[in-house]
Amino acid sequence: MDSDLNRSVRLLDDSMSSQGGRLFKKGLFKAQKAKSLYKDNISNTTLTPEESTYLSDSRDIQFNTSKLINRVDTSRLTDSTYAKLTNFNVTSTGSVIEADQPWKNAVNSLYIEFLEVMQTHMNSQAVLDMVRDLACCCSDTLSVIKTLKSKIAFSQVDTEEDWLENERNTWRLLFALYQDRLGIQSIQTEDEEYNHYYGLSEKLCTINLFKRDNLVRETQLIIDWLESNAAEKYDKMLYFSDSTVGWENTLHQLSSSDTIVFGSSREIVTELHPDAPSQQGKPLHDMDIEDNKRLCYLVFTGIRCGKLAEAQKLCVQCGHAWKAALLDGWKLHHDPTKIPASQDIDEESNEMVIDNVDTQKMEGNENRDLWKRMAFKYCEQIQPNRFEKAAIGVYCGYLKYVLPVCNDWNDYLWGYLKVMIDIRVESEIRDCVQRKYRDLPDHYWDQRMSLNDIFATLDSSNNKDVNIQAHRPEYIIQKHLILDEIPELFRELERYVNEDDVSTQFVRFATHLVLFMDQIGRFHKKDTIEKILEIYIKRLNQMDDAQLVAFYVSKMSPAKQVHLYSTYLEKVVDDSERLDSLKYAENCGLNVDAITKTVVENIRNKPIQMIEPSLQQKLTSDDEYKISAIDWLLFYEQHRSEAIIQSNALISRFLTSGKLDAAQLVFNKIPSDSIDKILAAEEVALDIKQAIKEHLSYKSYLDAQEAFNVWFKHFKSK
Repeated sequence: MDSDLNRSVRLLDDSMSSQGGRLFKKGLFKAQKAKSLYKDNISNTTLTPEESTYLSDSRDIQFNTSKLINRVDTSRLTDSTYAKLTNFNVTSTGSVIEADQPWKNAVNSLYIEFLEVMQTHMNSQAVLDMVRDLACCCSDTLSVIKTLKSKIAFSQVDTEEDWLENERNTWRLLFALYQDRLGIQSIQTEDEEYNHYYGLSEKLCTINLFKRDNLVRETQLIIDWLESNAAEKYDKMLYFSDSTVGWENTLHQLSSSDTIVFGSSREIVTELHPDAPSQQGKPLHDMDIEDNKRLCYLVFTGIRCGKLAEAQKLCVQCGHAWKAALLDGWKLHHDPTKIPASQDIDEESNEMVIDNVDTQKMEGNENRDLWKRMAFKYCEQIQPNRFEKAAIGVYCGYLKYVLPVCNDWNDYLWGYLKVMIDIRVESEIRDCVQRKYRDLPDHYWDQRMSLNDIFATLDSSNNKDVNIQAHRPEYIIQKHLILDEIPELFRELERYVNEDDVSTQFVRFATHLVLFMDQIGRFHKKDTIEKILEIYIKRLNQMDDAQLVAFYVSKMSPAKQVHLYSTYLEKVVDDSERLDSLKYAENCGLNVDAITKTVVENIRNKPIQMIEPSLQQKLTSDDEYKISAIDWLLFYEQHRSEAIIQSNALISRFLTSGKLDAAQLVFNKIPSDSIDKILAAEEVALDIKQAIKEHLSYKSYLDAQEAFNVWFKHFKSK
C-alpha cells in the first residue's frame, strides 16, 4: 500500500497547493502494481459461507489466462473480488487551509494519475491490472476529497464528487465482469463442458449451476458489486447498542409496572413471544416499537450491503435471536451421508470424493421449500415492519415487498437481480435434485425476468428518482456493460462527449474506457475511438501539459498524430518547453521529423500582418512568432536541412511583404555550420542542394542590402 499512500499524499499536497501554479508537476510518481488481495469466500443469495468455500475452491471453475491476464479467477463471485479496489483508509493530518474548494486540484490530478496507470500497463498483458489501478486512483481521490471537506466542515456533495463515486463503481464493475468474461474465453478454448447435476444435494446442484451458466455467474457478480458499493457507502452503520434483551421496555412494564418511568401510551401485549403482537392485536411499548423499526432498518441495510452474518449478529445482540434464525431458512440443504462418494467435493483436492464422512455435518434447511412458502405468508401480514418484510422477501424471492424500501437505481437493480437469481436457482434445484418439493405460488414464478426486461423496467420506473437516474450517462454506461452491448456503449459515449456541456472528467473516463475495450479486442471501429480520443486531446491542449497530450496523441493513427500534436505545439513558445515537448513526442513514438516540419509550416503560413503601406514594414509580434518557429528545427542536427528549407520559404514571404529586417532575423536563425554539417553526409538529396543554393543566394542578397544601407547612411551623413 506504499504506492497508494504516496499517491494519496501527493493528491492532498496538490489539492492544497497554490491555485496560480501549474496544474501538474513534471516530477511524477509512477504507479505500482497493487498486490493481489483476492479472498476465497462467496456471498450470494443462494450459498452459505460453507457452500461458498466449495464453489470458490473448486478447480473446475478456476479460469487461468496467463497469456492474457495474471490469474483471472471467475470463481470468486463475491465482494472480496473488490477487496483490492476498496481497501483504502486514507487519513490526512495537519491543518487544512480553507481555500476555495481545494479538492478541485485533487480531482484534476486524475489526469496525471490515469496517465501513469496507462504508462505502467502499456506493454503489459495483464489488462485487468489497468482497470484495477484506475479504480484505485478514483478511490484515492475520493478519499482525499472527503477528508478535505471534513476538515473545513463542507458537507455538500457536489457534482464532481458524485460523478467520481459513480466512475469508481463503473471501473469496479468492469473489472468484475471482464475478469469472468476473459476467463470464459480461455476456458472455451479448452473445450471444457459441464453437465447437469442430478443428485440429492441442493448445494452441489447450485455449485454446478454457477460453473455451467455464465449468466447466473455474471448476475451474482453484479449483485456482489452492488453490495460492495453499498457496504462502502454505509460503512460502520451496523451498530445498535450494547447487548440487551428483546423488547426490554415492554418486559419492564409487564414485570414492574409500578416502577417504570416511561410507560406506554397504549395498552400493550401481555405476553412476550414473537407472535404476541399479531395474536393479541396489541402493540409493544412505544419505545420498543421505535427500537424495532430501527433494528429492522439496520438488518435490511446489512443485507443490502451483503453482510447477512453481521445483521444476524445484531439481531442476537439485541435479544432477537429468532429474527436471526428466521434469516437462516433459505440456506441450501446438503446431507453428506446421503451423497454418493462420486458426487461430494473434497475441499483440499477440489475433487468429487468423500474422505471423512463422519466429520462432515449436515448443512442448510431440509425444509427450505416449506420455509419459503411460510416466508411468503409472513411478508403478506400487516404487522411486520416493511424493512423486516423486505429482508425476508430478499431471501424468499418476493419482489413485491423488496422494492418499497429501495431508494435509487442501484437498490432497484439489486432487488430485481436478487429475485432473478433466486428463481433461476430454485428452478434448477427442482429440475435436478431428486426429491419432491412443495409447490410455490404462481406469483413467485410470474416474476421471471431477463436482464433486458429488468433494465427496461428501470428505464420506465414509476419511482421518479430511479427514472431520472436510469437516463443518466453513468447508469446507461453500466447498463450496456452488464448487457455486454459494446457497440451501443460506444455510440452512447460518442454522443455524450460531443455534447456542449460535457465535463472534461467524463471525457477522460470515456477515453480510457474505449482504450481498454480496444486493448482487449472488443471493438474494431477505430473511427469512434479516435473521435473520443480527439475530443479528449483538445481538452488536454487547454491544460498546457505536453506529456499528457503526447501520450494520448500516440494512440491515434499516424496521420492524425502529426496534425494534432503539431497543432498543440503551435502555442508553445518557451525554448525549454519546446525541447521537453519534442522529448515527450519521441518517448511516445511520434514522428518528430514530420511534427516539427508541420508546426513550422502551420505557423509560417499564417497571414502576415501589414501595418501601413511603406517601403520598409515594421516588425510585429506576429512576425517574431513566425521567426521563432524556426527554432523547432534547430533542436536536432538531423533537422538542419529542413530548417534551411523552411527558412528560405519564410524569408521569401517576408521579402515580398517588404519586411527586410524580419527576413534578416530569419536568416540569422540558421547556425553558421549548418551547411558544412549537411554536406558532410554521404549523400545529399537534390532538393537539399537546391535549398542550400537558395539559402546562399538570400545571404548574398541580404548582405548586399546591408552594404547598401551602410553606404546610404554614410552618404546622407555628408
